[in-house]
Amino acid sequence: MIKSERRAFCVDFDTVYVDFVYDEKFDVWLGNFPCFDEEPRITKNGRLWKNVSSTDCPYAPPQYLDCGTCSYLKKQDPKDMIGVCFNEKLQLKADDSSKEENL
Repeated sequence: MIKSERRAFCVDFDTVYVDFVYDEKFDVWLGNFPCFDEEPRITKNGRLWKNVSSTDCPYAPPQYLDCGTCSYLKKQDPKDMIGVCFNEKLQLKADDSSKEENL
Protein backbone atom coordinates (compact mmCIF):
# COMPACT_ATOMS: atom_id res chain seq x y z
CA MET A 1 0.00 0.00 0.00
CA ILE A 2 1.33 3.45 -0.98
CA LYS A 3 1.39 6.02 1.78
CA SER A 4 0.41 9.50 0.72
CA GLU A 5 -0.64 12.73 2.31
CA ARG A 6 -1.48 16.30 1.36
CA ARG A 7 0.20 19.21 3.09
CA ALA A 8 -0.88 22.84 3.16
CA PHE A 9 1.70 25.60 2.88
CA CYS A 10 0.28 28.89 4.20
CA VAL A 11 2.15 32.16 3.66
CA ASP A 12 0.88 35.73 3.16
CA PHE A 13 -2.76 34.64 3.60
CA ASP A 14 -2.51 32.21 0.66
CA THR A 15 -2.42 28.41 0.73
CA VAL A 16 -0.76 25.98 -1.66
CA TYR A 17 -1.47 22.26 -1.31
CA VAL A 18 1.24 19.72 -2.14
CA ASP A 19 0.77 15.96 -2.41
CA PHE A 20 3.49 13.78 -0.85
CA VAL A 21 4.24 10.09 -1.39
CA TYR A 22 6.30 8.02 1.03
CA ASP A 23 9.28 6.19 -0.48
CA GLU A 24 9.84 3.14 1.75
CA LYS A 25 13.15 2.22 0.12
CA PHE A 26 14.75 5.54 1.07
CA ASP A 27 12.51 6.27 4.09
CA VAL A 28 11.60 9.75 2.85
CA TRP A 29 8.50 11.73 1.89
CA LEU A 30 8.65 13.10 -1.68
CA GLY A 31 6.59 16.16 -2.53
CA ASN A 32 5.08 16.97 -5.92
CA PHE A 33 5.83 20.69 -5.70
CA PRO A 34 4.49 23.08 -8.34
CA CYS A 35 7.00 24.89 -10.55
CA PHE A 36 6.20 28.56 -10.00
CA ASP A 37 8.62 29.60 -12.77
CA GLU A 38 6.39 27.80 -15.30
CA GLU A 39 3.05 28.51 -13.62
CA PRO A 40 3.30 31.68 -11.49
CA ARG A 41 1.08 32.03 -8.45
CA ILE A 42 0.46 35.38 -6.79
CA THR A 43 -0.94 35.95 -3.31
CA LYS A 44 -3.84 38.35 -2.77
CA ASN A 45 -1.25 40.86 -1.54
CA GLY A 46 0.54 40.71 -4.90
CA ARG A 47 3.50 38.61 -3.78
CA LEU A 48 4.98 35.77 -5.83
CA TRP A 49 5.26 32.16 -4.70
CA LYS A 50 8.77 30.85 -5.40
CA ASN A 51 10.60 27.54 -5.31
CA VAL A 52 13.81 27.63 -3.25
CA SER A 53 15.76 26.63 -6.37
CA SER A 54 14.62 29.64 -8.45
CA THR A 55 17.54 31.76 -9.69
CA ASP A 56 15.83 34.26 -11.99
CA CYS A 57 15.44 37.29 -9.69
CA PRO A 58 16.77 40.54 -11.16
CA TYR A 59 16.67 42.20 -7.70
CA ALA A 60 18.45 39.54 -5.64
CA PRO A 61 21.50 40.83 -3.79
CA PRO A 62 24.69 39.28 -5.22
CA GLN A 63 25.37 37.14 -2.15
CA TYR A 64 22.19 35.11 -2.76
CA LEU A 65 22.56 32.19 -5.13
CA ASP A 66 18.87 31.28 -5.29
CA CYS A 67 15.56 32.07 -3.62
CA GLY A 68 16.28 29.52 -0.90
CA THR A 69 19.24 31.56 0.33
CA CYS A 70 17.51 34.94 -0.01
CA SER A 71 16.22 36.72 3.09
CA TYR A 72 13.15 37.94 1.16
CA LEU A 73 11.75 34.39 0.83
CA LYS A 74 9.34 33.71 3.68
CA LYS A 75 8.41 30.08 4.32
CA GLN A 76 5.94 28.48 6.70
CA ASP A 77 8.77 26.32 8.04
CA PRO A 78 12.52 26.88 7.49
CA LYS A 79 12.85 23.43 5.85
CA ASP A 80 10.12 24.06 3.24
CA MET A 81 10.94 23.96 -0.47
CA ILE A 82 8.49 26.75 -1.40
CA GLY A 83 7.69 30.17 -0.02
CA VAL A 84 6.59 33.69 -0.88
CA CYS A 85 8.90 36.49 -1.99
CA PHE A 86 8.55 39.61 0.17
CA ASN A 87 10.85 41.80 -1.94
CA GLU A 88 8.82 44.99 -2.45
CA LYS A 89 10.36 45.52 -5.91
CA LEU A 90 8.61 42.35 -7.10
CA GLN A 91 5.30 42.94 -5.35
CA LEU A 92 2.42 43.54 -7.74
CA LYS A 93 -0.05 46.29 -6.96
CA ALA A 94 -3.77 46.01 -7.73
CA ASP A 95 -3.38 48.27 -10.79
CA ASP A 96 -0.02 46.83 -11.93
CA SER A 97 -0.88 44.50 -14.82
CA SER A 98 2.32 45.21 -16.77
CA LYS A 99 4.52 43.26 -14.33
CA GLU A 100 2.10 40.33 -14.32
CA GLU A 101 2.30 40.02 -18.10
CA ASN A 102 6.09 39.71 -17.86
CA LEU A 103 6.06 36.84 -15.35
